[in-house]
Amino acid sequence: MISGAHLELRPWRRLSVEELATLAEVPSRRVWQELEEGILPGRAKGRTRHSFGPRDVFYFRLVRHLEKALTLTQSVRRELHEAIYRVHEHPSSWLKTDKGWELTPVQASFDARQPFAESVKKVRLFVHGKRRIESRPDILGGEPVFKGTRIAVRHVGDLLLKGVPRAEVREDFPRLDDEDLTFAALFAQLPRPPGRPRKALVSRRQGA
Repeated sequence: MISGAHLELRPWRRLSVEELATLAEVPSRRVWQELEEGILPGRAKGRTRHSFGPRDVFYFRLVRHLEKALTLTQSVRRELHEAIYRVHEHPSSWLKTDKGWELTPVQASFDARQPFAESVKKVRLFVHGKRRIESRPDILGGEPVFKGTRIAVRHVGDLLLKGVPRAEVREDFPRLDDEDLTFAALFAQLPRPPGRPRKALVSRRQGA
């Protein structure tokens, strides 16, 4: 059964606008657009910033998938988001099926298994990767590094995004596995938080 509820994040690990956009592979302006149109909920009471979960990643990936075949109006997108979260029990334009969703007004069914699987994979990679890194003032001025090393996560990711072959990066940083590299490439797509050092880093073989 397709569901957006199988993978959740604890409140302190919820996703920011930029993290949601990166995991869903949409521009951050699209996330802000859905917020402004009231499709995504605003900030929770007592919170100073917007925060999101895996179901929101699934929502955007599913919308991208559906928009290849049809135009989704604002109201239809809102109903889809509510259906994923099961916010309301009243009749909706979206009917859940074993493989995905059916848009009842046009009697069209859509297979959601691929965007759902992609969402779960991306969120798990991100959550596990975040547990693998740390930021300490005494190591590279607080630049996020893989725990127990001086290997800057963003530096590794930047190398991969610039097209450096994974085999070469693995040779330079043998302490990292394939999942570390994939996470680094994902992490490097996020904007730098304010105040992070911007000093260029130099690759060190062994990456110690």
